[in-house]
Amino acid sequence: MFTPKQQELKLNGVAVKLNTVKSKDIESGIVNFCRKNKADLIAMISKKHSALYNLFAETHTKKLAFASKVPVMAIHE
Repeated sequence: MFTPKQQELKLNGVAVKLNTVKSKDIESGIVNFCRKNKADLIAMISKKHSALYNLFAETHTKKLAFASKVPVMAIHE
């Protein structure tokens, strides 16, 4: 079991919670955390990869978008 780090702040009057989750499998760790905490949105920063990488590998952001019932917002680096 882990204890996630949590930070709360307000952006334009809207309460926002930032959480850090540690898990052996990134996608399942985030999906489980969202289910337990009834998350409304997942925001991820996605790194730009080469065309060759994109051809043969699947990014964590893409895997999470298919695995999660919660909307995923990808913010490009």
